[in-house]
This record gives sequence, C-alpha cells and structure tokens, in this order.
Amino acid sequence: MNEFVIKNAHIVCPDESFMGHVYIANGIIKDLSKGNYTGNSAFDLNKDFLIPGLIELHTDNIERHLTPRPKVEWPIINALLAHDRELSSVGITTVFDALRVGSIPKGNLQGEYKKYAKATADQISTLKKNKLFKIDHYIHLRAETASETLASELDEFDESSNVKMISIMDHTPGQRQFRNTDKYKEYLAGKYQLSDEEMENHFSKLKALQSKK
Repeated sequence: MNEFVIKNAHIVCPDESFMGHVYIANGIIKDLSKGNYTGNSAFDLNKDFLIPGLIELHTDNIERHLTPRPKVEWPIINALLAHDRELSSVGITTVFDALRVGSIPKGNLQGEYKKYAKATADQISTLKKNKLFKIDHYIHLRAETASETLASELDEFDESSNVKMISIMDHTPGQRQFRNTDKYKEYLAGKYQLSDEEMENHFSKLKALQSKK
C-alpha cells in the first residue's frame, strides 16, 4: 500500500483554510486533520499552501512552445512535454489545450496561419495513452471564423479525438479583442515586425474572410 502524510501545510478547502496535515493512500486523500502531526515520518510542507489542482480551460501555451519565436518550429512532442511540465509546475492538474482550427494558407509569411490542430491533437492522444503526461489533457478547439479552412479542419475531428470544448473566435480587426486597431498594429509590429503596408493587407484579408462566414 502506497501511503504517506503531508504535514505542516496551509490546507485550502471549499469553505475554510487551516494549518494541518493530509493522509494519502494509493493516490486518494483519506483524511484531512487540523493541527500538528505527531507521527514518525511525513513530508513537511513548511507552512506552504496545499490547494486542489487548478483547471485551465483555455491556454495558448502550446502555440508558444510550438513556435517559440517567429519562423522557428519546435517538434510537436517536445513542445507538448514542455507545455505539460510547465503547467504542472504551477499547480494546474487539468488543461483544455486550445488548438486553432481554421488556417490561412496563402498570403505573405506573417499573414499565414498554418494548419496544425489535428496533428497536435493526435500527438496529445498518443502521449496520454503512453502515460507520458504529468497532468490531464483534453482538447479545446478554437474555431476561427476569419479563415479559409475552418469547416474542413473541423471535419477531421470525431468522437475519438477527445474534444471537450469548441469556442467560436473572431479576431477580425476593429471588433472584440482588437477593437482598437492601433493596439493591434502595435502587437503585430512587435511580434512579427510587419510594416504598415503588410498590416493593412493582412487586415483587408481578414475582413474579407470574415464577410464570407
């Protein structure tokens, strides 16, 4: 039987928090107790907080690992493992990995959004099956309306794809997240080093795509 005690912990519960200790057996919390633990051995948390695992519903963290900088692409498995370890290190135990569906395969390099969702989702499934993740992973599809391939990319997913959430996204300049186009231009200039002409062309393309939805 795999059992142990965590002592001297600031334990956070739904309705209160207190200093105490936790008894765990075979991966299941068997008891929470207030006060000092007087047993022979235990993991001493030194008054740090002990909280339930956090759930991340929408994170673009995978994309940051897949493309750590413009024009640099990291291997999918390496990126996923780094993403998994990073989230586990900050207390997240369940993540809905947000993957963009709906690409823009034509245009200048900075205006393109390459298709990657299904290949990444397949690798997530493989890593889950092989128990190589530290936390639980589910798929959250970000359906981008201002794109050229949304319907066909969505069709690639089925009941076996572990999709638990789909959100409709519209990043057309001048509304919602990018209502202030000057701020959007500042973002693009900093991230992709786009010129004013390239940005205007990119905006025009997004608006044309959005009008077809």
